Amino acid sequence: MNKKICYIGNFDFSRENASTLRVKNIALSLTQDTNDYDVCFIGYGFEKRLKKDGFEIYNTKRGRNFISKIYYTLFRGFYAIKILKTLPDVSHIIYYGSSSLFLLPLIKYARRYKKKIVTDIVEWYDYSHLPLGRYSLSALDVEYAMTKLIFKCDGVIVISSYLEKYCQSKAAKLTKIPVIIDTQPKDLTLNTNADEISKLFDRKTLNLIYAGFAGKKDLILNAICAVEQLYAENIPVNIHILGTTKEDIQTVSNHTVNENCVKCYGKINQKNVPAYLKNADFSVLLRPNARYANAGFPTKFVESLNIGLPVIANVTSDIGLYLKSGYNGFVLENCSVKELKKELRILAFCNKSEFEPLRQNARTTAVEHFDYRLYTNEIKNFISAV
Repeated sequence: MNKKICYIGNFDFSRENASTLRVKNIALSLTQDTNDYDVCFIGYGFEKRLKKDGFEIYNTKRGRNFISKIYYTLFRGFYAIKILKTLPDVSHIIYYGSSSLFLLPLIKYARRYKKKIVTDIVEWYDYSHLPLGRYSLSALDVEYAMTKLIFKCDGVIVISSYLEKYCQSKAAKLTKIPVIIDTQPKDLTLNTNADEISKLFDRKTLNLIYAGFAGKKDLILNAICAVEQLYAENIPVNIHILGTTKEDIQTVSNHTVNENCVKCYGKINQKNVPAYLKNADFSVLLRPNARYANAGFPTKFVESLNIGLPVIANVTSDIGLYLKSGYNGFVLENCSVKELKKELRILAFCNKSEFEPLRQNARTTAVEHFDYRLYTNEIKNFISAV
């Protein structure tokens, strides 16, 4: 008899992002080449029920204005339980996240109805990054979940060695699953904007790229400053920034970018992202040696390798297990402007043909370490043990 698993996340499954991709790929690992597991999702959205990628999705209400959104955020765990009660054959619940508001009612429900409950932990926030800071209700909510509630579950899935070490002696059952992706996607349709995107990249210049919002997690300003300082010295380096406008950078850091070498594109269609990445020479990822950076694992790092784009990064979390200087990118000693400039001075005057082996090795790294099919046995054995 197959096991019915319900994967629950406080997000909209109809939108593709790091959270929905992780949940979907773990579900694909469980259902790979077998009928032993049946997986459905609970999220939130305007459609009560839908089907995507072969999985049934049940939605709690999303809310259409500020007050209703707050209300459904506070009580979404209880609404998820209402849906669970309509799915009596569910034997295992996996909750993606670290909110006590969600996890506490789910644990109580699981105990009452004799279900197994697992948490999937992919980060541990720096509380200063949360709305209203470290003494806010949001911070208290996460703190209680991370220090107490996750260990009341029947099992914990973590994304990094940092979280694995933290949970090792406290979790009933534990497994580490990094960012996992599909390295063999069926949809390989040609991007119709590829030629136009290609024209945005100067082939005589070293082209760096960063995809994401210039918020507090990544030190994108350090990369911008390194590029601008090198540009002032007539060293040919550009950085292309996806998902962020120059106004965003101004707001977050009070820094006015030099548009001659810093190209900001703002929000772009997700389907166009691979075309931008393929035209760059390196992606850049700088993070401080802080708890949030070590507890999480950057999806953009894996996505870059998968597209065959070498990475320049300092080591946080488990990046050092996969990134090797001169093989699939370059490892920086730290996240400083000075350290990045030192590496870029060399790379800016390399013949671009020298980067081709790095591109091939980047892709190989993704296929050998991050494809969801590699983790099928590990995830199935974990669920069976739970």
